[in-house]
Amino acid sequence: MAKSSSGGALPSGWLMSGSKAAHYKALVDSDVVRAGASTVCLKNKQDDPEGFGTWMTMNRDCEFLGRRVRMSVWLKTDEVGGRVQPWLRVDGPDKGNILAFDNFCQRSISSDTDWTLYESVLAVPENSTGIAYGVLLAGTGKVWMDEFTLEAAPDGAKLTDCACFSRKAGEKKNSSKKSASENKCGESASTIKGWGLSGGNPEQYIASVDTSTFHSGTRSALLTNRVENAEDFGTLMQSCSPDAYLGKRVRMTAWLKASDVTSWAAPWFSVSGPAEKTVSFDNCCQRPLKGTTDWTSYELVLSVPQDSTNLSYGVLLAGDGKVWIDDLSFEEVANDVPLTDCICCSRTPRNLNFEEN
Repeated sequence: MAKSSSGGALPSGWLMSGSKAAHYKALVDSDVVRAGASTVCLKNKQDDPEGFGTWMTMNRDCEFLGRRVRMSVWLKTDEVGGRVQPWLRVDGPDKGNILAFDNFCQRSISSDTDWTLYESVLAVPENSTGIAYGVLLAGTGKVWMDEFTLEAAPDGAKLTDCACFSRKAGEKKNSSKKSASENKCGESASTIKGWGLSGGNPEQYIASVDTSTFHSGTRSALLTNRVENAEDFGTLMQSCSPDAYLGKRVRMTAWLKASDVTSWAAPWFSVSGPAEKTVSFDNCCQRPLKGTTDWTSYELVLSVPQDSTNLSYGVLLAGDGKVWIDDLSFEEVANDVPLTDCICCSRTPRNLNFEEN
């Protein structure tokens, strides 16, 4: 392991946080440098640390309101026994209200790396109250960081929002609070806690909690177009750790209802492996919702290999219309339960003579 030594006071305005902050420490390192005289190193304090520690700061100036912001940082890692993740978060007006979030959940670092530049781009809505960012370490190892920058990104810069990472698949995270602004259908325009809006053109779609239409309980999530003739697609989505399902076959069940969908809508489920490679995927491409439908149960069954790194899932809408989603659940199923992997994502040639029904 590379030697590291303390060389001066830590920069002001930064702090150590995380689920087990006491198990980690940050120090100024004058032995491992990239461009200047020193870097900040985040490392584990205990031999078998729990949770994660993060070296972080917050920007309350909100100079990026109504724009896209880009965070960049140079990182170097050594003997990482868990994972390293830079992260960027946009906070809303209410405590705990996250408007946009990227913690590199599908591109975390789990090996030794030389100096590499990492970037994250998020939209900063007009009602944002602050931006937080930093680097986290979960498990053993060291990560050195240098030259953090926070700057306005071009309007067309690709968003990296990872949809508010959840540690437990199927964990319902909803908010019944109303935003000061209302969308054109009258539902709350506030972000649904634990979920994020992404897609090919997320700015043209809006997700909200609907208290008047639901499959069970008192609420559901509604995804609809924000502008007429919406282009591409928007998706309400969430990601989580695959740890509970490694080496198993998993069924995701979701209830959906549609109204006046001009193109198509569907639930989707994806499993990612090393290097962000998608190893299994189902977006119901052969059984989408179109037009108007009542509540219908959809089942998506995928394999989760032992080296999987992430599960992602949600509902997508292409074009205009409304789609509601409610009562998602995840369960392990037997290996003889048929997979629903999309044919368009098949990893081997199939039906080459067109004789399959």
